[in-house]
Amino acid sequence: MPPKKADRGIAALARATSTLALQPIAGSLTTSWNEGLEKADRTRSAAIASTIMKDALTVVASLADGGVNVPFLKGSAQIAVQLIDAAQLVKNNQDDCRDVARLAAETVLHLADAVKGRDPESIDERLKAEILRFEKKLQEIYEGVNKLTHAKFYTRAATRTMDQAMINGWKAEMDHAHRQFLRGVLVDLAAGKVEVKTELGQLSNTMDTMRGQISGIHGIVMQTLPRQDLAKTNIFLSRTPPPKPSIFCGRDQETSDAVHLLTSKAISQPNLAILGSGGMGKTSLALTILHHAAVKAHFKDQVYFVPCESAQSTEQLVYHIATVLPFKKQEEDILTSIDSFLHRSSRLLLILDNFETPYYQAKMEESTLEVLKRMTSIPGVSLILTMRASTAPHGIQWDRSILLHGLPMEASRQAFLGTSHSSSEQTVIDQLLKELDGVPLAIKLISNLAQLDSPANLLKEWQERKTAMLAEPGRGRLENIEVSIELSLQATVVQDCQDAIPLLALIAHLPDGLLQAKDTLEKKAPYIYLGPAARRALKQAALMDDSGEQMNILSPVRHYICKKYPLDAPGREALEDYYEALIGKYNQECYTSINDTLLLESSNIIAIIKQACSCGKVSTKVAQMAYKMSWFLLFYRPTIELLDAIQHAAPEG
Repeated sequence: MPPKKADRGIAALARATSTLALQPIAGSLTTSWNEGLEKADRTRSAAIASTIMKDALTVVASLADGGVNVPFLKGSAQIAVQLIDAAQLVKNNQDDCRDVARLAAETVLHLADAVKGRDPESIDERLKAEILRFEKKLQEIYEGVNKLTHAKFYTRAATRTMDQAMINGWKAEMDHAHRQFLRGVLVDLAAGKVEVKTELGQLSNTMDTMRGQISGIHGIVMQTLPRQDLAKTNIFLSRTPPPKPSIFCGRDQETSDAVHLLTSKAISQPNLAILGSGGMGKTSLALTILHHAAVKAHFKDQVYFVPCESAQSTEQLVYHIATVLPFKKQEEDILTSIDSFLHRSSRLLLILDNFETPYYQAKMEESTLEVLKRMTSIPGVSLILTMRASTAPHGIQWDRSILLHGLPMEASRQAFLGTSHSSSEQTVIDQLLKELDGVPLAIKLISNLAQLDSPANLLKEWQERKTAMLAEPGRGRLENIEVSIELSLQATVVQDCQDAIPLLALIAHLPDGLLQAKDTLEKKAPYIYLGPAARRALKQAALMDDSGEQMNILSPVRHYICKKYPLDAPGREALEDYYEALIGKYNQECYTSINDTLLLESSNIIAIIKQACSCGKVSTKVAQMAYKMSWFLLFYRPTIELLDAIQHAAPEG
């Protein structure tokens, strides 16, 4: 019986590559070709390299109706073979034409390797359409190269410059096609009908491939910038800094020292770290400094405030920074864009607030430090960093570190009376403030409660609540800020509304808070029936900031609520269902308002998926969300963090 067509193709490839000790095609088309090409390059044998590419592509074409089972790739493979032959015959610009043929061959081979053995019906129609468009473009390029092979000498001489520009265009188109297919990764992302549970075991290869395409400093994304202005991706990452706090007491010396440091002519680019525990007023001090008249004049309004609390990875940190900086031109990758902008600024002040969020994420310390080092190495760039810590990150030249402690009694009293306007005896107020240890956030919370109750009653409740909390099983060191938060939660206005704490728990689990709250609260939390009343109660107790469109809470409150009042299963499922439906509305083929909504909610979506993966088990629904969101982010802010998360979580069942 004569050998099958596929077998003959495999044998042909094996013979052609035997001298180069390549793997047979049954192992991996891409591995075989890559290893063979490397050895061909080492021997400077372009002819051998071309033979390897042609034979590998011939196998793809032969197997297209068989083992590889991708008939829609057959045409591309055949044209790529013809392109290789034509590139060998070009007289001028032959190396560039070979590069075009190589990129085309590499794209076809990687696509074939990624989809071999898969049911064509399971592959998304969008991907098939992209492959057909790729084949059409490949045919156009082949016809152009073939025309060059027949050009007369005098014609080649006259059109050399024009030909080079045309070839450069072909190279750019092939490189774009390779990026578009991401060496097969998009095949997995597009396969909506594939059971993700069965795919999780293969993600290690996908991770390696995607890291190869999306490369950078220790995992920092270095892909192309979003197609639209980054400033539009998150309305809460504004190029206009937040206002300075309306009540700010007891930090005059720290403010004066910081302003003197930043405006001193003796230090060309000072770096300042503002440190302390939660609720000490680090953000308030930073905002007071940046709004100081001397600082504004010194930096000529080139002052940029970047909130980092929702940046749960180095990639997100970089995109937060890029969103706030006013780029006039987008470079080829996001770090280059940041570098270029900072180099163009003669003097600039950058504030990274709540830097502990990305810095303390698992395996992120080194990469976040690399971001700081890149920026602080640029002349004229000064940095203020606020962080929940007692020491500043190492490896950076800090000209001053300010470790904040509690406010003195006089400043505590001013802060308390500035909000409560209480007329109670100073002795009672001072006793209450002594319990608060001068923690500014604790003072803010209790002074708001003093508008609803007397300082004497609050003092009694404080002492009772602290005693009860200390008696809790497993209770470690008790922070006064925790007592203040718990006392606010036990306030009558909060306790009288059964949905107040569930709403607060919902907001706490969303790093960017509850966005588009008016339109989405009922959809994200259908179990909350008294939403308006809950919002009023939390706002009255100063536990939440409510702008109407966004509901958010301060970092120390968020940490406490997440620890003490975690979302229950129905709450998590409601959020997952909402975001699953939102992601499902995304259409790659056309731009819609869903794109804006997904960008706005991206930090929240990433957080919800990561929270689901953190328990060690991941449902098919969550894994599909991770796949589809990664597909969406690929075109705006590429990241592999969601794929990493589901890779390290086991499937349910």
